[in-house]
Amino acid sequence: MCLGFLQVAPLSAGEITVHAVFDGQAVISVDGERAVVAEGESGPGGVRVLQAGGGRVQVEFAGETRWLDRGAGASRGGVTGGAGGAAGKAVGPGVTVYTDSRGVHSLTVGVNGRAITMEVDREAESVMLRERDAERAGVDADAGNTVHLRTERGRVNARRVTLDEVRVGGIRRSGVSAVIVPDDHIHRARLGRTFLDRVEVEPSGDALILR
Repeated sequence: MCLGFLQVAPLSAGEITVHAVFDGQAVISVDGERAVVAEGESGPGGVRVLQAGGGRVQVEFAGETRWLDRGAGASRGGVTGGAGGAAGKAVGPGVTVYTDSRGVHSLTVGVNGRAITMEVDREAESVMLRERDAERAGVDADAGNTVHLRTERGRVNARRVTLDEVRVGGIRRSGVSAVIVPDDHIHRARLGRTFLDRVEVEPSGDALILR
């Protein structure tokens, strides 16, 4: 079975790290706290995103306003360049998802405004989160219904929940059904058909384009 995630490796080092930039939003982290932040909103450490698009993001932080390129980080002392490859990026009207070092299509997905690394899995019936992912996204697993699933580690009791919002780049879907499984039953969260069936998925060489 193909596992599916939105994973983007950090592109730089510094107090602020820019992981990915999409039209109208960016994935940033400050001191290890990561989130998808839309224009006009504040994220980790009080960083405010003013503009985002074209691989660049304008942020307001520590009383300063500056532009950061994807692949650059910043601290209160200045901007630092970084290296690394993003597994998913906005291209034209869609989001192109590339394969990661393990050969799977992975990228960073916004789940209820929190950044979760996922693998795109077109065979998975549902979006799947580990318990740690659900906790990060503020999802109460106890509020869901119990369902029985089979994973690569065998049968498991999972919890069926509804996610308020799932974002992939500029693509936003509300009320997405998902299941939560124990941490040790899947290697990464999966972007399954409860989201993928609500978008267009177009193969492009070794990549996938979501529209």
